[in-house]
Amino acid sequence: ITINAAGVYVVCVEADVGTYLIASTITLQALVASPSTYVRLLSTALTSSPTISGSTVFLTAATDCSGPRYLATTSTPLAAPVGSYVMCVLIGSTIAIAQNTVTVIASYSLTLPSNIKSYVTFTIGISGGDVVAAGFSAGFFIPAVSPSTGAQLTCSNTSLTSSEIVSRFNSTTPAQIPTSIPAKEE
Repeated sequence: ITINAAGVYVVCVEADVGTYLIASTITLQALVASPSTYVRLLSTALTSSPTISGSTVFLTAATDCSGPRYLATTSTPLAAPVGSYVMCVLIGSTIAIAQNTVTVIASYSLTLPSNIKSYVTFTIGISGGDVVAAGFSAGFFIPAVSPSTGAQLTCSNTSLTSSEIVSRFNSTTPAQIPTSIPAKEE
């Protein structure tokens, strides 16, 4: 049986000739690449929603997932060339294809001055990437440091407040970064 649409489906069983009972329901969700943009040569796991335990996620240019496979993990950088891809999820011998495409953009490059001094603001420059093609709002930010753990807050925290961001900048306005990064108030 092949079902191509997300939804709730009823599985019936024939108890007697002409008598059917509901055996179970099955909920199918559409597979979505999330996020839909990845940075080339960055070590980041390819992810889909829903997450499927024990599966292998890869990108390919072939719409049927038959082409060269590009994998990435938190320890293996994404080697796919810049372009548009299909996200495929391999579960045993079955391949599921995400309903949206994935864009791989060029890596970003930051430049720092060679004479950074403590407690003196400095300027960084950024180049590379392709924020326009990826549909980004062309903004970058540097999260603050959490005083409870000493670790920098992550970019995946979508609820960062303005007090948790050290600096916002874009590719045409370089960032002014204090060398003493303030801690987040908790």
